[in-house]
Amino acid sequence: MILPILLVAALSPAAQAQTDPQTQPKTVRHFEAVSIKPSKPGAVLQDMRITLPPGRMEAVNITVNELLAAMTGFAGKVEGGPKWAASDRYDIIAKAKGEFGPAETNAMVMTLLADRFKLAIRHESREVPGFALLTGKQAPDLAPAKAGEKTQIRLDDLRRVVFQNVSMGGVASYLRSMWGEPVEDRTGMKGNFNFSIEPESFADTPGESFSARIRPAIEALGFRVQPLKVPRDFTIIERVDRPTEN
Repeated sequence: MILPILLVAALSPAAQAQTDPQTQPKTVRHFEAVSIKPSKPGAVLQDMRITLPPGRMEAVNITVNELLAAMTGFAGKVEGGPKWAASDRYDIIAKAKGEFGPAETNAMVMTLLADRFKLAIRHESREVPGFALLTGKQAPDLAPAKAGEKTQIRLDDLRRVVFQNVSMGGVASYLRSMWGEPVEDRTGMKGNFNFSIEPESFADTPGESFSARIRPAIEALGFRVQPLKVPRDFTIIERVDRPTEN
């Protein structure tokens, strides 16, 4: 299973003006064909994923709110809009004419949402409580990634979270996506790494969520998570409709 961090890799944070349909440049490319279908019953956050094969975007088991949050690297927060925008999951397959680069992706997705969901948004910046990802007295002893390895974060058959060819910024983005809170990388560690954590081994508290167990699991490697206040972008949904038919 691919975890939500792939949204961060696929939809890199861009300037806010590029994620707002009202302020997009006139030269923004469009997806030529888009299929939007309700996801299978029972789909949850852990089932969410997004990939970018050449000339395509495939977002599976995703809500409107999650897709918007992904475009800020999960550093922002989505507010407003109807309850279904945060709960109803869709499979969105979008095809472009030719390949498109990371710098184009956010604007193309926002155009898709404006066309098919009639989405209108605005942005606000507020200072909110968040976290800093730090190292302990000694930096965690992690294996450097090998050249050519695919960047991914996945849950393996033993429910370990496997980080492959991931930077510390990518780790912070993963923590943001799982906790729903701002997380800044302040480790000072450069490069990409391979390692894994075992959140299930910290399941001492009955009913504690998987995401809550990630903190002791990541700290067991030698990281520290420290509270701090950070500026955060808020995406305010002013209008959104259920998607038009294919």
